[in-house]
Amino acid sequence: MLRLGYVIFMTAVGLAAGYAVYWVVRLLFQMSSVPFFLKVVVSLALVGLFLMILGLIRDKVRQGKEV
Repeated sequence: MLRLGYVIFMTAVGLAAGYAVYWVVRLLFQMSSVPFFLKVVVSLALVGLFLMILGLIRDKVRQGKEV
């Protein structure tokens, strides 16, 4: 039960964070006063953060299976 609750909670947090990031990126690209370079840098940083989090989750799952 604890693991199921944790999975549901983390899914909800992930979806909420993803929705917030979506709106920030959408607003960033709609604003004409923000330079294109800054738009690209923020987008690359978000992609890197997403890949890093996926990698940490994958490593955690692998460690759990090894034990």
